[in-house]
Amino acid sequence: MKLLRFALAVVLAYGAHMLLVRLFPSTGSVINFPTIVLVLFARKSSVLGAALFGGSLGWANDALAGSLYGLHGIAGTLAGAVCARAAQQVSFRQPALLTTMFAVAVVFQEVVVASLMRLLFPDPPAPDPMWALLSAVSTALVGGVFVLGLRRVETRWRRYRRVRRPKIRFQGRRA
Repeated sequence: MKLLRFALAVVLAYGAHMLLVRLFPSTGSVINFPTIVLVLFARKSSVLGAALFGGSLGWANDALAGSLYGLHGIAGTLAGAVCARAAQQVSFRQPALLTTMFAVAVVFQEVVVASLMRLLFPDPPAPDPMWALLSAVSTALVGGVFVLGLRRVETRWRRYRRVRRPKIRFQGRRA
């Protein structure tokens, strides 16, 4: 069941990302949907599980974008491990803390990719700090809205399950 949820989350995250890039080519990649999924998964996972999940998300990003060397895979692995470790130390029940974690994860991934590019290439292009800031803020806002919506749905579902009357079934003879 976890593998099915994993596959569904990856497909939905990259589907939403590609749809946004298709609709808005110049600014579509400002919201990092895979990082939202990564932080939500890492919040309830072990460090190793989150690292493997982050690595697979990053390598899927490398495969879809045509990036070299698996840079996003390495960044995703590190971001997943760091997010899971932070979730073990701090309780992310408040939406504000979780929203901050979305932003920190995006910035962390950007820093890791930029550092790896500086190590691997002789003259890499310098990342735009304003783009990273815009990406972090927009991803945090979308992630925060998603978490608040998810909590509202969970609350309504619990209320529905509590109030719903069970159907009465008798195990006697049929008439």
